[in-house]
Amino acid sequence: MFECGKILTAPPSQPSTPEITLTTTHILEMKFMVEQGSYPITDFLLNTTRVLSDGESSTSQTLVAVDDPLYVEAVVEVGEGEWEVVMVLAELQQLQLYTFQVAAVSAVGPGEFSESSIPTALGKANSLK
Repeated sequence: MFECGKILTAPPSQPSTPEITLTTTHILEMKFMVEQGSYPITDFLLNTTRVLSDGESSTSQTLVAVDDPLYVEAVVEVGEGEWEVVMVLAELQQLQLYTFQVAAVSAVGPGEFSESSIPTALGKANSLK
């Protein structure tokens, strides 16, 4: 796309709200959809918010490479430039509520963050698919 001789580029789209698909006593699995934009997605920004009992919250941000085997279980192209991403998180405290947001990053920069996932806690094994 051109405008006044300049090439316009677009960051990745805002991912869908992360859907929690599996929890166990040790891991949480979530999936989301995202469109790549003008350049391939290289990373994801993951916001992990711990919801504290007094109503306060604590958020940490992690930069996750698309091919990081510690976080990214699968990236599957489901349409032209549209991807389904499955992430697995293992460094969470049991019985603690968390919410998650993701943003995709390309050479253009980061896209917008997704909406927050539903609050979820690790505890007993639970398949939510």
